[in-house]
Amino acid sequence: MPLDFSFSITVGGIAGGLVVLVGAAGLIVWIATHPSDAERIAYWFLSAARLVSKRAEERALTTDVTHRINNFALKLEESVEGYQPIGLKIELVQAGITEEAFLNEGRLIVRMQPRSHRDRNFLTVAVLYVAHTLFPRVKNHLRPNQTEALDLYTTERLIRNERAELVDQFIRDWVNPAVVDNETVERLLGELGRIDSAGTFLPILCQELHLLGARMVGVGHRERLRSELDDFIAFLQALAMRKRGDTTVPLTYRGTHLRVAVQIVSVAARREASGGDPGPWLTFALEHYANGDVDHVYFVGSGDQENRRLIDRVAEEFCSRANWDIYAGTICDATIHDRDGNPVPSQQCIVLCRSRAIRRIA
Repeated sequence: MPLDFSFSITVGGIAGGLVVLVGAAGLIVWIATHPSDAERIAYWFLSAARLVSKRAEERALTTDVTHRINNFALKLEESVEGYQPIGLKIELVQAGITEEAFLNEGRLIVRMQPRSHRDRNFLTVAVLYVAHTLFPRVKNHLRPNQTEALDLYTTERLIRNERAELVDQFIRDWVNPAVVDNETVERLLGELGRIDSAGTFLPILCQELHLLGARMVGVGHRERLRSELDDFIAFLQALAMRKRGDTTVPLTYRGTHLRVAVQIVSVAARREASGGDPGPWLTFALEHYANGDVDHVYFVGSGDQENRRLIDRVAEEFCSRANWDIYAGTICDATIHDRDGNPVPSQQCIVLCRSRAIRRIA
């Protein structure tokens, strides 16, 4: 029985091979006698293969870009309390159809032609996404230079997080043309970079812009807002460059739109002397609460476990006494400066306490 079974397989295999050979020979003869028809069929086959391949490539392109930009938006949501990221949809269009970007039903729709340079596609969508979705209510009232600097810096941050190898291309093709004849944009980009190095770009500057947008109900005092933003950025830059122990750097910013106090809770000697008592750090914040001159207090300090517990206690005690709320808290990488001004890598803990009396800004 085994012999008969093997023989049947052998015969079947030979028969199948003969069928293939006969079919191949017949196909060769048909191609030789019908060359024009063969070319037409080959063209159809290759066109179909290219179409399938093109569609697969386009689908891979849109999926990759959408995933990376949505991933950055989620990171922004984690760092800016209350921020709701706007989704992204990319629609590839044929030549002759206008390329455009617009908001629709809570998503940014980007219609663009598929280009052979995939990196360029990603950079283009990143620029459009930030320009259309980053704090639009506030940016509508800013100077063009301020808007451009915020958009460029945030886009560079997106690219650095998601496609770091493209940062140089972005700087060459977008940033350099923007600053070549514009010292204001160049200055603002430098200030934003120093603020970010201190870990306060997202959890303080962007947090304030987000909260400001929710409080704005009109377009009054537009020029005052523009001046305030310049001053507030300068305020945060001074804090970013502050040397450890320097008591001359202002810790409070008071404006019409932005009213913020920063309380540093990170002096090891005082922390040890107080035995973890939050009292020494409460005085500053409670004075501002009593004066009614700030809407937000940021408690900032070293992110080590012991200091984080102290910051939490200070924030909780302050909110209990002032009848405020702990609104947000985060741990971020930062570079601070020692007493000699040397940069020191660190982790910083930032806790935001917010007044329950929310001011509306006309």
